[in-house]
Amino acid sequence: MNRSGYAQVPPEAAPGSPPRPREARGAVTLRRRSGWEAADLGVLLWRTNWGPLLLFVGLPLALLSVTARLLPEGFSEAARAAGWWLLPLADRFALRVVSLRFFEPRSGYGRLFRGLGGCLKTGLLGDLLWRRFSPYRSARMPVMILEKLKGGALRRRKRLLQGSGLGFGFLITAVCMVLKAALVLGENLFVYSMFEMARPGYYRDFNAFTESGNPLCLALGWFTVVLVETLYVCMGFALYINSRVETEGWDLEILFKNLSDKLSGGGNEGI
Repeated sequence: MNRSGYAQVPPEAAPGSPPRPREARGAVTLRRRSGWEAADLGVLLWRTNWGPLLLFVGLPLALLSVTARLLPEGFSEAARAAGWWLLPLADRFALRVVSLRFFEPRSGYGRLFRGLGGCLKTGLLGDLLWRRFSPYRSARMPVMILEKLKGGALRRRKRLLQGSGLGFGFLITAVCMVLKAALVLGENLFVYSMFEMARPGYYRDFNAFTESGNPLCLALGWFTVVLVETLYVCMGFALYINSRVETEGWDLEILFKNLSDKLSGGGNEGI
């Protein structure tokens, strides 16, 4: 465990290096998966950790949304734009939750809060600037933050894992963008339709409605951002784990450790 509180993931699974794959399983069976299966694993991780994710990602974004709503009109728009640009900060909090709960499934909220600032120390400026629009950001972020690599070592590590499925992060980004756009459009159309049925002509047209800053739409927009951003991070982390299984054979190590434990335990139990 490193000082930032993360479960340090070493570039090579050397004997004795924490965390061992066996402890890293949690409720997940490590095995080789296709890109879509790895993304589905990310959805499972999201479902398992939705409570901590809501606290560590949803609460800060809710406070930011309320603050932006209370500001004067010109400042409010600037605050929303700044909040969108700073989403990589929320992504790091989400990665903190899902990675720590993956390697230490019994981690409570106190454990998650300790060392929380450590997730902001590595590569944050790049994520806010030149990597802000990278379609591979969710899948590459664990390499940089969890393995604490920099410079040439980081580039070599990314290339290695890229060939083992990390490149699927491009499709994950595209899917999340489409999902977010569809949810936002559907939510706005639904609320607008409800207003038209209850109070016909209250809004001049749909454009006037979207520009009105309706509180219900803002709340649904908050829900959409929290949902999609946390899914985006969880699926990227699952791609990272799957890439490590491909390159380092974590699943085989778990199998042989289980066999070794059964043999060393004695008795007449079958293997």
